[in-house]
Amino acid sequence: MKRTTALLVVFLGVAGIANPAILLPVIGRPPMTSQDYFLCILAHETAHWATLVWAEEHGLSYDALPWLLREGLAEFTLFALSFGPHRDCVAPTLLHPVAAVWAQRGGGLADAPNELVYDVGLSLVDFLVRKYYLFGNVLRLLPSFLEDWNARLAEWEGEWREWLRGEVPLSAPVSTRLRVENAFYVISLVEPLFPDVRDVVREITAEEDVTWFWDSISGPPPTPTPDALGKLRERECVFRLAAQREGGPPEIREQAQEILARLAQHWEAGDWDAYAAAYLEAVLALLKPALSAEEMP
Repeated sequence: MKRTTALLVVFLGVAGIANPAILLPVIGRPPMTSQDYFLCILAHETAHWATLVWAEEHGLSYDALPWLLREGLAEFTLFALSFGPHRDCVAPTLLHPVAAVWAQRGGGLADAPNELVYDVGLSLVDFLVRKYYLFGNVLRLLPSFLEDWNARLAEWEGEWREWLRGEVPLSAPVSTRLRVENAFYVISLVEPLFPDVRDVVREITAEEDVTWFWDSISGPPPTPTPDALGKLRERECVFRLAAQREGGPPEIREQAQEILARLAQHWEAGDWDAYAAAYLEAVLALLKPALSAEEMP
């Protein structure tokens, strides 16, 4: 109990440095600053640590907790600290637009793709907190829920989907498709090669036009500037993680290792056009998710 109390103090500390500006983009306000982003990550990762301690206190393995639940609890911590009781005054479809699009198209709790786990997990925890009245009540009930988690998801799904009925923001379908196709992560990796890529994405107003983004980075990349080369080199760490990741598909590790060898060869030879082409190939091959937008419910 003392450890749990200490965690609550940590949460309150994070609440003191967090503010609604962190989540303003959710409801269409200006984007986050660098400080907001840091505080967002801090609250999220602190919540993971708190969940680990909670699991240990209840004789549970943190690693055995469903991924949807782990990320949902972490996202809800930031969400609740930022919005507080004011979230009850906002329609769930505005608070959880991506999860709402997924649910309204027939997507469920058990089949959310990896790229939507954070959004769907957050919506699930928020739904449960309202269903059982308090976050503390949800924590007390969680051990029993985990005894047959899949059955619980099936039990909640209809009510969760009904809770997310209603009008969603106009940008939500576009955001959902970009999220499913892992576009936001890809943008951060290819921006040194395509400095205008964020402007391309901002101009997308219809879901079917997301192909503009992929078309804009699918052609031969421009010759990278010295500054761009330095930034690409730094981003190679993503491929190294894929090459060393245990438990992942062996073909992905082998592909990442092969691409890293080619990148090193081109770098050593000073063939910057070949290096940029191999880098872009790596991004599209390793980070484009298996689930395409066309396969979404």
